[in-house]
Amino acid sequence: MLRKLVCAAFVLVVCTGPLLAEEVKATIKKVEPHTLVVTVDGKEQKVKIEKDTKLLDPKGDDLKDGLKNPHLKEGVDVTITFEEKGGKKVATQVKMVGK
Repeated sequence: MLRKLVCAAFVLVVCTGPLLAEEVKATIKKVEPHTLVVTVDGKEQKVKIEKDTKLLDPKGDDLKDGLKNPHLKEGVDVTITFEEKGGKKVATQVKMVGK
């Protein structure tokens, strides 16, 4: 009985984790050392990029050189995935949108 309860709790945590993520479509306005300044729905926002934030090209491959990549620049559309960690929104992934 306890084993079933533990398994059910594990499945619940594993399956609902991704549901807590939020995706936002944005346009890069400026690239700073540890921050992306983006425009979302006409409003400027700063997105802190942590060391474990995934930066991806349009195909979903890791972006070589991270924030220093020359393709990550003003005017580029991105999809940013946020998760709630410690009561704060944290960017877990920034993916360039292909055109």
